[in-house]
Amino acid sequence: MNDTTAQSKRSEIDADAARLVASLSSTPDPARERIAMDWAGRSPLHAIALARAESAWETAGRLRAAAPQGDAVRESSHPTGHWIARPTHRRTLLAGLLAASAVGGIATTLALGSRDERYTTDIGTRRSVSLTDGSRIDLNTGSVIAVAFEASRRVVRLLQGEAMFDVAHDAERPFYVQVGGSLLRVLGTAFNVRIRAELVELTVSRGAVGVSDGAKMLRTVAAGYGAAIRGGVAETNHLGDAVVRQRTAWQEGVIELDGDTLEQAVAEFNRYRRAPIVLGDNRLAALRIGGRFGTSDSAQFIAAVQQILPVRMVANVDGSILLTPLPTQ
Repeated sequence: MNDTTAQSKRSEIDADAARLVASLSSTPDPARERIAMDWAGRSPLHAIALARAESAWETAGRLRAAAPQGDAVRESSHPTGHWIARPTHRRTLLAGLLAASAVGGIATTLALGSRDERYTTDIGTRRSVSLTDGSRIDLNTGSVIAVAFEASRRVVRLLQGEAMFDVAHDAERPFYVQVGGSLLRVLGTAFNVRIRAELVELTVSRGAVGVSDGAKMLRTVAAGYGAAIRGGVAETNHLGDAVVRQRTAWQEGVIELDGDTLEQAVAEFNRYRRAPIVLGDNRLAALRIGGRFGTSDSAQFIAAVQQILPVRMVANVDGSILLTPLPTQ
């Protein structure tokens, strides 16, 4: 397929996605929702186009509502407090139709079974898992997943840590990732999921991912975007190539720092260490550092910290490292 033909095909898909969103927005209809879901399942390109169409619709709605008038109302529960336009015909969000696809009736049946295959990594190690459907999962340090493949669906639970998913498309067997109370529905997609202390961090590098709380759709996240998921809320933001690369650098055994605080940098390295690096003074926490370091090479990181920042290192007998401020003259 030459460039002209490919561009024409993409334009046709985008036009179809726009028509589906407009149709659902003006006249909610279960039959139309089923048509849209079937269309989304045919190809990852369709899912991406639907995500873009939804985003464009939401952006247009915010612009129309910038100056409150007509039946626009203030939505106090909206996380940004923006004005949201309420059209005469209440819009059935694209998120709603993708929710049905994302949940697919499995939210209450994802209990771990005895036949589920578990894969783990120890502290400081990584592992690549090739699945029977052609998908691949890369596990970062201290991670645990459980895999359950059935005739009608593919389900993976991320129970701990971080994983990069490269999912083979199979329209007959949708692929789900369950993490905490959230359910991710994917179509031929590459994305990273990390369990942090207070939230789940999603980074999409290819395709699109639908985020559900198991009952309703929260967001559709397209390539180049990320989501912070917590408490039944998914907040999305555009990341760009540099941030996506930084978040997934661990696959190369690398930690990329770009003006991160020393507290953040230390926390990253401690994920790969049994004996932690400890900040001995809170004044050090906000100092910033950049660079590219091996995940297993804390010594290089510590050397850079001492060279760049007013910090000295004290090595303890248990393998831990204490960072303290240089004494003032």
